[in-house]
Amino acid sequence: GARDWYIPDDSDEQWEKMFNQQLEFKRLSGSWMASQSYRGAVHLVGCWTFDQQVKYRLFQAGNTVSPKTEARIKRLNAVGFYWGRSKKFPCWRERYIQLKELMPMIPGLSSAVTAGDYEAMQKLAPNCPGLANWVKMQRKYLLMMKHDSSKLLSADTIKKLQELGIQ
Repeated sequence: GARDWYIPDDSDEQWEKMFNQQLEFKRLSGSWMASQSYRGAVHLVGCWTFDQQVKYRLFQAGNTVSPKTEARIKRLNAVGFYWGRSKKFPCWRERYIQLKELMPMIPGLSSAVTAGDYEAMQKLAPNCPGLANWVKMQRKYLLMMKHDSSKLLSADTIKKLQELGIQ
């Protein structure tokens, strides 16, 4: 079937819906870590969870966040939400370094990244599962920032992405 795509929606109604789905997932699975690689509701919960964790890390790093975000962090803390990340997923810096090191070594990877050709990236770097999705997410965050005043990415992060051809 068609994949359910997670589109960040900061409305109170959507946040509440996803919060309740996350609580239900936790009740059923015993884990806060829903996989983004599944389809359907689990995929959506996984993406929402990741989105909350990104906002929390920005908050922890001293970035200005909306009062709404601060209130949501308090609510998630109240239910014992897990702010860490899954051990099987590399952090942003690890992915950045991986891509930066691979681009000059793999012919065509640089142009695939610049063009946003995720299928080509997966074929060119098969030993780096998730790298193409990481690039896709960085592009998505950059696009979101063009249409929204939220600071999903720092100026330094944006500069690093642009140096790699991710616009």
